[in-house]
Amino acid sequence: MTLNLQRATRSTPKPPAISAFWPDTRDRVAQGRITPFISNYMSAALFGIPRGQLAAQWAKDIGSPFGPADNQEIAHVAQYYAVKHENNRLEAKQNYLNTLTDYLLGIASQEASVDQELVRELLAGFEQSGNFGKPFSEIARDLGYPHFERVEANPFRLLAEMPLPLYITTSHHQFLEYALAQTQNKAPVSEIFYWGDHLESIPSIFDEHPDWEPSVEQPLVYHLYGLDRYPESMALTEDDFLDLLDKLVELRYQVKLAETAVQSTSRKRRDLPAPVRTALSGTALLTLGYSITTWEFRVLFRGLIRTSGESRRNRNAPEGICMQIKPGELDAIEGDADGIRSYLEEYFKSDYFRVFWGSVESCVHELYDLWRR
Repeated sequence: MTLNLQRATRSTPKPPAISAFWPDTRDRVAQGRITPFISNYMSAALFGIPRGQLAAQWAKDIGSPFGPADNQEIAHVAQYYAVKHENNRLEAKQNYLNTLTDYLLGIASQEASVDQELVRELLAGFEQSGNFGKPFSEIARDLGYPHFERVEANPFRLLAEMPLPLYITTSHHQFLEYALAQTQNKAPVSEIFYWGDHLESIPSIFDEHPDWEPSVEQPLVYHLYGLDRYPESMALTEDDFLDLLDKLVELRYQVKLAETAVQSTSRKRRDLPAPVRTALSGTALLTLGYSITTWEFRVLFRGLIRTSGESRRNRNAPEGICMQIKPGELDAIEGDADGIRSYLEEYFKSDYFRVFWGSVESCVHELYDLWRR
């Protein structure tokens, strides 16, 4: 099913006058030669959660002694919680998911369109067992989130409509998979990055189908930082991110000891799958909703994207595009706005990227419009 966007009545921000996209963007989308990177913030924005607000609320709930700047970074708050609970990272992740779910239920309880009986059942179940019983993604879906008055206002749905075989995300949630399934002709496959040995029991499509290739009809959604269905797989604390970065470095430089034939078979799913490696080196990369000050972005860019730069140049792949900040937003913060803008452009230019100055919504809408022309 193809959406018919009404450009004249659309309320989303207008794209910049000069497009940051590639001259052959339409063909690239049509041929599946663009790979979006979708941030965890982009998922949070579906619920109207401002960047840093959830972390600040969690920090307040657990009594973090740090200041406002530190308490706006989820990884820092999660690290504090884990350390204060005998370095139990899994408990930190479960507590974070409970906080996230409680936050959502607080929003849902104020909306007449939401099934209030379900809200009460979820809260009652948590009071009895200390567990909501379902992954956050499923609870949100069951409550009807994210919901939009117009389906085309959902950036996940626009991305899902495009004929792309692969999406890489640092979100722990499955809102993109739900959007893909809603197109009625796609059956998405979720996969995680196996960044630690403790994740080996989590199933993978590459277990039974080592040579499986994603397609437009069966796209791969690759969760680099894990899934809320498997809390242990989530990269959340600062130590998690360091371990994940170590794994990426290990894979890049191949410093692992020689393995037996049996072990090398299982390694197929611990390493980056071949379709992901191919996309990194040969397609146009588009990052959506990231802030360069977060662990989420730094580990992704330093450990995965930046290391593919040489192979991308050798294969004449186009420059990547980073969506960083809304026009005018720099003017509202302390410091030299023009200087910050210049710094960001130079930062990404050295890594074969350029900046799209606009919101996530305007970026996705422009990409969709270029494809549908």
